[in-house]
Amino acid sequence: MMHWLMGTRHGAIFVVFFGVLVLLVLYLTPSLLAWTQNAMHLRGIVLCNLLLGWTVLGWLVALVWALVDGSRDAARDTWPQAEGEHQE
Repeated sequence: MMHWLMGTRHGAIFVVFFGVLVLLVLYLTPSLLAWTQNAMHLRGIVLCNLLLGWTVLGWLVALVWALVDGSRDAARDTWPQAEGEHQE
């Protein structure tokens, strides 16, 4: 099936390079999600992903954390209001 690609040395190198690239992106998915969402705990998510991501549980924790963590901008907009203060 992939004989046309794997039949040459350059094709094999391309397949290995592309495979490593895909696996790297999959491994870093929680960090990339946190970064694109401007997550409040970006450093913690990235550290969890890098240090514990090799375990399935660590990767899942980082993924869930990245998905449920609010963005920095949303946190700034939701300051609690003091009693008697009205929002206009």
